Amino acid sequence: MIAGCPTSLDTRRAGVNNDRTDALELATRLDRYRAGNDKALSIVHVPTEAEEQKRARKRQRQQLREQRLSLAAQGRCLMLLNGRRETNHWWKSGRWEVLKATLEPWLVERLEVFHPLILAMDQAVRASGEGHADLSITTSGNRRLRTERVELAWRILLFQPRYYLVRKWHPVLLNPKAHARARKRAIVAFARQLLVCQSLNLSLYPAHLPKSLGLPGVLVVLMVGFSA
Repeated sequence: MIAGCPTSLDTRRAGVNNDRTDALELATRLDRYRAGNDKALSIVHVPTEAEEQKRARKRQRQQLREQRLSLAAQGRCLMLLNGRRETNHWWKSGRWEVLKATLEPWLVERLEVFHPLILAMDQAVRASGEGHADLSITTSGNRRLRTERVELAWRILLFQPRYYLVRKWHPVLLNPKAHARARKRAIVAFARQLLVCQSLNLSLYPAHLPKSLGLPGVLVVLMVGFSA
């Protein structure tokens, strides 16, 4: 069985597509592929059941994070319309207790519709993995790979203090006085530099990577898995 990705079969841009022309084009491409032309068809990997279960877990987690962000934004906009400017973290326990004491009762009543839902989403996100650090990042590149890289960078930051990229970005990422925007730029830069280090070192010095970069073997395995 050969699985190919969706593609346009109207190579001449004639604007005429029907079952006959599509079947003829597919048969022609399959014949060229069987003859040794690997570019005739764009073959895709069909995931196994175990791989699909892992992907479903990541997709569900991302959906929960997006829903949590959406609900928090709705509550923030409701407060903004009534003259109160807050961040998207207004629902967290410490801040929420302060808001309930200062906002008007009818506004608190409206926000309490969002608050338990956001907490439920937050608990579901935290329960979907061993640990993570929430941080919005730029939208360039592969979305899932980008998210995994940033989470890996946070883990290395916390558990590998002697790693040279940790020493480089430590003054910003672990500085409580640093602005959130500065920490965002720093962790994205950290994750991208980590990807460059992996691409250079895994191909040239795979046996010495944990020793030369100060990374434990388990993180090397994680890095290889994230890039797959």
